[in-house]
Amino acid sequence: MMRFTLLLIGLLSTSACGDLCDRAHAATEELAEKGKACAPGDATPTDTTACRTWVKDCTDADISELDQSYACLSEMGTCTPTAKAAWVAQMDACFTNLSRLSIGCVTAMAKSQ
Repeated sequence: MMRFTLLLIGLLSTSACGDLCDRAHAATEELAEKGKACAPGDATPTDTTACRTWVKDCTDADISELDQSYACLSEMGTCTPTAKAAWVAQMDACFTNLSRLSIGCVTAMAKSQ
C-alpha cells in the first residue's frame, strides 16, 4: 500500500522553490524519510528527468493542483508504527484534489512509467 501511494506521489509530483519536478523530488524524498518507521526501504523519490517529460502536457491548473497536494505532504509529521493508519489516511487526504487533473496530464504521467 505504501509503495503504491509513493509511486502515485512520484507520478503526480511536487515544496517551495524550483520547478514542479524539483519540488516533486524534494517532497517525495522527504515523505520517504518521514515514512521510514512504517515502511522502511519502500519509497523512491520522484525521477526529475521523467517528470520534466510528462509535465509538459500538464496545464497551469494541473500544476496548481499538484502543488497543493505536495504542500499538504510537506506539512505531514513523521510516521510511527502505532499511528501508521492515521498517517496513511492523512497522506491519502493530500491527494483528494488530483481527480481534477486533465486527461492529458494523467496520460502523460502514465506513459512516463
